[in-house]
Amino acid sequence: MTTATRFSFLGLIVLVAIVSVMLPRSVDAAISCTQVFTALSPCLGYLTSGGNCPQACCNGVGNLNTAAKSTLDRQVVCGCLKRASSQVNGAGISRAADIPNQCKLHLPYKISPDTDCASIK
Repeated sequence: MTTATRFSFLGLIVLVAIVSVMLPRSVDAAISCTQVFTALSPCLGYLTSGGNCPQACCNGVGNLNTAAKSTLDRQVVCGCLKRASSQVNGAGISRAADIPNQCKLHLPYKISPDTDCASIK
């Protein structure tokens, strides 16, 4: 290997090392939208027809809230809820937003199609 080739190769290695340190780490959320939708399936009747929020719905929301330990988890759950709430009519959106009150739960965001999930910490 010539000196110029060695320096080029060394430069490439240094560049790769710098770029790999600067790139954000790929982190997978521990929760998927499938899990979110499964946990919240007991809420569907309440969202579409009203009435009393079933305890199974409250349990599902509470379990999701507990399982969402990291910022990424909370943002993923929020995004799933946001997508789902965009498919519900006006009354259903109001009911979805009221689930934490009905269940006496504190969520770090509002269940709404307008929620900025990226701002959740």
